[in-house]
Amino acid sequence: MPDAGWFSPCDEAAATCRVLCLPGLGAGAAVFTGLARRAPAGAAVRGVRVPGRESRIGQPPIHDFAELTERLTGAVAALPPAPTILLGHCLGGLVQFEVARALRRRGHDLREVWVIGHPGPGGAVKFPADDPLGVYQALVAPPPEILRSPGLLDLVLRGVRADLDVANSYTPASHVPLDRPVRLFAGSDDPQLPGGDLTGWAGHAGAGLEVHPYRGDHRFAGAEPAVLALLRRLPS
Repeated sequence: MPDAGWFSPCDEAAATCRVLCLPGLGAGAAVFTGLARRAPAGAAVRGVRVPGRESRIGQPPIHDFAELTERLTGAVAALPPAPTILLGHCLGGLVQFEVARALRRRGHDLREVWVIGHPGPGGAVKFPADDPLGVYQALVAPPPEILRSPGLLDLVLRGVRADLDVANSYTPASHVPLDRPVRLFAGSDDPQLPGGDLTGWAGHAGAGLEVHPYRGDHRFAGAEPAVLALLRRLPS
């Protein structure tokens, strides 16, 4: 039986599409609360709750990419059938891409994969695991209240350390291009996509890679308006 509690609750009765959103480095499903609130009625936006954070704070964090992908794939596959978009920010985008490949190998259908701010399987980098705060500050620019609260910062860095281990343990589980469209949201000032470099996606998006540029940095808040605009254009 797959793990319980992976997804934030949402009434899907009126939805024509399910959007499962995996947060980025050290973040939790709460970052997608605003997106879920403003999304059109036809889009059921649900955040992915990673072990070790938020409502799952008492569970051990996952430190291995293959384990995270396998467990999340099982959780997605166990949901009732529905047209589904997998969305991921930062490292979450790479995880969702590999979840999509795993689901397709199992014969499950998907609509698309939406990735925010990740250079792709061929552009995945190794991070210095001994400097989680430095990586977090460079990519996320955390609000001052987190940095001023030792207890809150320790809690956040627990997730960051786990995510760095996940990122550093990544090797592609398959080299078969994904047969579903990939949409990449690329910020103008995102250090993960310098100069809009897309070479890391070459040969992986078999059904096409469509880039959605936006003005902003690596943080999800900058990409949210572009994501919301695309959600509103989905067929009802």
